[in-house]
Amino acid sequence: MGFLPRIEVLLCAPPPTGAVGGGYLYNHALSADPQFHYHYLEAASLRTRLACILTNHAQTGRSVTHILLDSLYLTTPTELSAAHATLRSYRRLNRVSLQTGLLAHLLPSQNLQGRPWADRVRAESTEAMLLRMFSFGVAPSHFAARELHRRALPASRVGVAYPAPIMTPSSSVALSSASVRALSADLLRPRPNSNPNTISFLSVGNWTPRKNLAGLVEAFGALKQFDWSWQVVVGDSVEQELSGRSAFTQMLKTAGIQGRVTIESQPSRSRLDTLYRRADCFIMAPHAETYGIVFAEALAYGCVVIAPDSPPFTEFLTPRVDSILCKPQRTEEWINAVKVVLTEHALRSRMQTNALAAPAARRTHGDTARDLVNFLGGLSAGAPWGSTTPEHAGGSVTSEHADRGLV
Repeated sequence: MGFLPRIEVLLCAPPPTGAVGGGYLYNHALSADPQFHYHYLEAASLRTRLACILTNHAQTGRSVTHILLDSLYLTTPTELSAAHATLRSYRRLNRVSLQTGLLAHLLPSQNLQGRPWADRVRAESTEAMLLRMFSFGVAPSHFAARELHRRALPASRVGVAYPAPIMTPSSSVALSSASVRALSADLLRPRPNSNPNTISFLSVGNWTPRKNLAGLVEAFGALKQFDWSWQVVVGDSVEQELSGRSAFTQMLKTAGIQGRVTIESQPSRSRLDTLYRRADCFIMAPHAETYGIVFAEALAYGCVVIAPDSPPFTEFLTPRVDSILCKPQRTEEWINAVKVVLTEHALRSRMQTNALAAPAARRTHGDTARDLVNFLGGLSAGAPWGSTTPEHAGGSVTSEHADRGLV
């Protein structure tokens, strides 16, 4: 690509709530890179705080070259429009070239899965209007990048930077090669369940219809004759937790499996580490995701993954190697996938071993930051991102990604 200009990114996101999700973790991981400067900004104060932060940063002698706004700001269009007006004024007054982009870890219209078609069309139309304010976009998968392009952004102005797992068995320590081998052996031992013959399943999400936790109840209900347990972890506000848990619990009772399902809300990171270590298989059936960081985390813990046979999961999961992929609306496929994990012990063991070596499981935050900086450098130099050969996971929305080694 030639010379890349110095990149300084101001990364802004709303303050995290009790329901911390993948987007917050993605932002927080990037903030560890010295070229990213992370700030929590309430939507209502976005306009006033941006100019102040830019001015203060310039006084350090290192001017911001790119502003990256969290996609959650799309839910507050009035504040977002005012912030863009302020940035235009800042550019004129200070005679600076400053590009503003969107970090699209989630598009709000995706949360409308299950709602009437007209509602989703209106939401996408509003998003398209807001996206035209941005000069570029960064997506966590090629699927998400195509969605940005479909709504508004030119393909050459959309980059892909796959996130890295936040929760990993070695996330708190630096390991030698020998330690990695020992850790892998530890993860592949029989899981510490109360009954060693019980196969443990884990789901991590929330009660929104998009996550579709309820869609898994029928699959487990059809397999009561087998020995399994199912741990459901949710991170929601108190109001969502009460209503979501009540409806879900009633479904479990109707299916006759309430005694084999445990629900935990807002576990600590150390507790979540324990739950991943105990799980034999990670299973989720979301209607929509831009990436799904928990799937990569499950791979890092040596779990077999059961997921939808659709993007973005097909970008980083390999069927019958580290995962079983099912058509989203075909309940019989999900039932069969769970049954395979329960009954085909040799295949399960082989997929658990392969999961630890999956590229998505071994990806680091440094990889993500490097892909993003390379993309931004290409924009600044005037080169379309798609003109380079991606060495990691980055690329344009038209890049080939059939080779899952690029993840």
